[in-house]
Order: sequence, then structure tokens, then C-alpha cells
Amino acid sequence: MNEGLVRIVRRSNKKLLILGVLLFGLITQIGVTRWWLLLRAQAIRVPYALAHRLTFIGFFFNNVVPGPTGGDLVKAVYISRHTSRRAEGIVTIIVDRVVGIVALALIAALVLMFKLDQPRYRELAIFIGLFLAGVASAAMLFFSRRVRRLLRVEAWSAKLPGGDFIRRADEAIFQWRSHKKAVLVALLMSFANQLCIQGLMILFAAALHVTNGAGDPLPWTDYMVVLPVAFIVSALPMLPGGWGVREAAFAVCFGYVGVERNPAIALSVVGGMTHLAWSLVGGVFFLIDRSSGAAPAENAQG
Repeated sequence: MNEGLVRIVRRSNKKLLILGVLLFGLITQIGVTRWWLLLRAQAIRVPYALAHRLTFIGFFFNNVVPGPTGGDLVKAVYISRHTSRRAEGIVTIIVDRVVGIVALALIAALVLMFKLDQPRYRELAIFIGLFLAGVASAAMLFFSRRVRRLLRVEAWSAKLPGGDFIRRADEAIFQWRSHKKAVLVALLMSFANQLCIQGLMILFAAALHVTNGAGDPLPWTDYMVVLPVAFIVSALPMLPGGWGVREAAFAVCFGYVGVERNPAIALSVVGGMTHLAWSLVGGVFFLIDRSSGAAPAENAQG
């Protein structure tokens, strides 16, 4: 029988839920450090405490800007106030986000290599394959000098509104060709970050007693396949914080491995509420910044 959401939460292991919420705060430090290192790769030397504060402010605005990554827009505005290299600073946020999502998809692809003989994973494998192929194609086209000349990227981008900023942002993105080491470090940190997040979701699933159709706990490999697809789909900028989209994605994706709809949604809601709880720290940082009138780019170098 498919239990209601309230009953699922009521009979959950509260100690594991609390432990998971606390661990999320530690896991976020990996993402903060990754972005801070990407900023340094662009000669934007801001204090780690500032990168930490702006990351959490971004978390806070995820609650009102469509999509779970919508807070990146606010984060971009804030970092542009703390450096004269505004285009480069904003581009680090884009690179940070892309590297994180690619790492997520690569984890799923690696696990799927050992599951391709099982029909229930076929559609998930197709999704991940198409996603990675799309990312690889876009990267090759964008970073190919020949293609850029053929498409006359510099010429038509200069004619767009804010053409000068677009040109500088385009140049900043293209410069990452010469920052392969920084990108590799960011990718490795993304693997660590995503594996920790998936481990956290497995902990929440254990607390909620999530099982497959046979009543057995899911093997960890199922989470490594299902969660990346659900997270990638929920990144679509449709509703604030990804609410609704994420729950639908969890219900559909976990259905492939035999989990009923309500337990899957309960798992999504617990993950979302954990993010919401920690995002309130960003709300405090935002209020402090507003009251102090903090800003200036003089805190940054480069």
C-alpha cells in the first residue's frame, strides 16, 4: 500500500534525519571551496569568508527565483560588486554550475555502464547519454576557434544589447581553455561534492524507510543512477527552489527502480526542506549586508 506523506515522515528515524540535516552544512563547504578556487584561477582574490557568505545568499534566493540554481543570478550580482573583473567573476559561477552538473551526469554514466543489460535502466541511460553528448558538443563548438570564426561570434554578439559586457563575458569563458588544471580540480571536487550529496540522500532514504516493490532497501548503485537524472531535470528554471519539478522528477525517476510515488516524493521534500533550512543562514547574511551597506569592490584584488 502506498502510504501518505505524513505517515511516512511520522514513522521515520528522526535521529538519522537530524544527522543528515547537520551533515548538509558540512557538505556545502566543498562547493564553497570549489567556487573560491575558480575565482582565484581568474585572479579574483576574495576572502574565503566572502565566497562562503555569497554562496549562502545564493542559497537563500533559490527560494524565490525559479529553479534550484536561480540564486546564482543574485550571487552573480553580489560578486560583481566585489571585483573590478565583473565579467570574469560572473563566468566563474557559470563554470562552477556546469562542472557540478557534468560531474553528476558522469557519476550516473559510470554506474550505468554496469547496468546496460537491464531494461529498466534503458531510458535513464538514454537521458544521461544525450545530456553528456549535448554538453560535449556545445563545449567543442564554443571552444573551437574555427567554428567561432565561421559563426562570426564576435561580430554578432557585439550588436546585442550590452554587447560590450557580452564580449567580455565571452572572452572570459573562452579563457578557460588555458585553465585546464583549475577545471580538473573543480571537477574532482564536484565528484566529491556530488557523492557526498548522494550519500546524504541515501541516509535520508534509510531514515524514511524507502524500499523497492519487493520491500527491500535500494542498492546504492540505484541511487547513483536515479538521483543525477532527477537533479538535472529539477534544475530547469520553472518554480522557485525547484519545488514541484523536483518532486515530479523524483516520483518518475524512482519509479524506474520500483519505488512508489509517495516515498519518492517524501525523499525529495526532506532534501528540499534541508536545503531550505540551511538557506536561512544566507537570509541572515543578506540582512546583515543590507543593514551595513556593505559593498565595494575594494575588498577584491585583480
